Amino acid sequence: MLLKQLIRGLFSPQKTATAPDDYARAAALYAQQQYAQAAAVCRTIIGKNPSAADTLHLHGLCLYRLKDFAAANQALRAAIDATPEDADLHMSMAMVLRDAGSDERAIAHCRRALELWPEFPPATLTLAQLLDRSGDTDGAIAGYEQAVAQQPDLREIHERLFALYHEQARESEATAKLHLLLLRWPDDGLRIRAALRVPPFSDSIDQIQDLRLGIQQRIDALLAEKTLTVADPIREIGVTPFYLAFHGLNDRALTTSMAALIKRACPDRQLRNSFKRGSGRIRIAFVSRYFYAHSIGRLSLGVMRHLPRDKFDVTVYALEQRLDPVADAIRSAADHYVDCSRSSLRETEAIIAQQAQDILFFTDIGMDPRSYFLAYSRLAPVQCATWGHPDTTGIDSIDHFISAEGIDTADAADHYSENLVRLKSFFLHDYEKPECSGDLKSAEHYGIFPDRHIYLCTQSLFKIHPDFEAAMAGILRNDGNGEIILLEGMHRHWGERLRQRYARNMPDVAARIRFLPRMPWQDLLSLTTHADVCLDTFHFGGGNTTCEALAMGTPVVALPSPYLRGRLTLGCYQQMDMHDCIAATPEQYVNIANRLAQDQAWRAEVAAKINVSVDSLFNQCTGIAELALFLEQALENAPLLH
Repeated sequence: MLLKQLIRGLFSPQKTATAPDDYARAAALYAQQQYAQAAAVCRTIIGKNPSAADTLHLHGLCLYRLKDFAAANQALRAAIDATPEDADLHMSMAMVLRDAGSDERAIAHCRRALELWPEFPPATLTLAQLLDRSGDTDGAIAGYEQAVAQQPDLREIHERLFALYHEQARESEATAKLHLLLLRWPDDGLRIRAALRVPPFSDSIDQIQDLRLGIQQRIDALLAEKTLTVADPIREIGVTPFYLAFHGLNDRALTTSMAALIKRACPDRQLRNSFKRGSGRIRIAFVSRYFYAHSIGRLSLGVMRHLPRDKFDVTVYALEQRLDPVADAIRSAADHYVDCSRSSLRETEAIIAQQAQDILFFTDIGMDPRSYFLAYSRLAPVQCATWGHPDTTGIDSIDHFISAEGIDTADAADHYSENLVRLKSFFLHDYEKPECSGDLKSAEHYGIFPDRHIYLCTQSLFKIHPDFEAAMAGILRNDGNGEIILLEGMHRHWGERLRQRYARNMPDVAARIRFLPRMPWQDLLSLTTHADVCLDTFHFGGGNTTCEALAMGTPVVALPSPYLRGRLTLGCYQQMDMHDCIAATPEQYVNIANRLAQDQAWRAEVAAKINVSVDSLFNQCTGIAELALFLEQALENAPLLH
């Protein structure tokens, strides 16, 4: 914890005018971490003087340490009523409210503490952390910058600032912060982080090529060193190859090099247990951070629910805990549900090893550092990845990549460090059909007017490759009444960066690219019904978003990539036996999109085909039997490890 003590002078508090010896004894007991005894002494003092603010404060801190947040709140509230201008009291109240989950009230007390004492480092840092947790990234950055000015030797603040600048694609600030970190704390973890970092956005093909070449050169230089030591890769390295997948290139060589570097630096992560296959059901465990109302949760639920229980015993290791209908359904579907949200990497490894799984099934390696670094350990005889993040991992302890013939080409094995498994059956297992609930919002609600042709792209902004940007310009130049609608990104700076690119690269049509705020899922489905056509991004297209658009009857135009991540929409259309919206070239992509928007008769014909065949995408369970058979055979053929 960054904050070493809750308030100034915590272990030598001022004495009150009443019962000084008792107060000193309470303070001493608190300093010795005997919180229950200290609280009892405080209650004796308060019984004699109910308005003794300093004793009420100390009592509140004792109760806080005892995790009685309601009573701590009450004690501190009484102290604040007695001395409302005490910054320390407001800071203590903020800590209690934060740990009790009342972040908004905690933020208010932090702000009040800073009004009373503007240079109060604990309040500055805690406010930044609370704003960060609440999603106010800009406010958090401002707070962390102030905190680092007050406490320049706290490495953790510098690291969090780097992470936020990196996530926001604020490259100059991220690079400067990483450079400062390397100058002050040049350990191997930071050097590897600097070597492997992939920014969320690239502005040109040349920039992509230069970036990838630089990463490989830095990896080679580090591998040439005799020793590299990283104890905790999540904390010290903290990055994954996630953004490589959006470059539109074969990532096998680069992800394999990255994995070789991490393996070299973290040799104790590759746990080796003895595995003995029992005679009972096959123990299979699913691992992810995203087992809730997230695309990964919706994609994974069907397999967990329908794997035959006469043969499989299903465990879920949830790396993040959420409460929503999808999370509840996953809990119900699993035979065993293990909440690992508060466990460290080493603790999570120990939990999985102790439970002796036969198969470990990672749904999305690369999206999250915890599951990515967990995958380096050999915790089961068979370890699989699949297309939750549709790119190879490069990690030699992942044996198989589960894909399907409908989305991976016959010669795709070269794209994977794992054994590629192309199942013959459909790749969406018991995926529930999206439906609009309640009243649809009007087109006018979204600023859509009858004289416009609407090209909607709901993909994450980092999927917008320079090649796709050129197609966007072509679509708008061919359609003077056309408007492309995008959704703002997770961070404000993502949209700003793209707007700057569009103004620079296509100034004649940039004004007809409009960004809408991020919105609830049902509002997004409603918006989709008002689009003439949805645009699938090049090189890394949609999966869930394609299913959502087609379920609404809205055509999706796609240009399949050679790589899995750009072929999911193609797979959906093949399942539907439809080919009208699949392009072979960027020029054909533009033409199909324009025709769908401008030729209403043809669009109606395409929409009718979609409505007739779209149900073939949803609630399909036949492929689970084929997957189950593969998993059985993979376990039978797995070598025993010692």
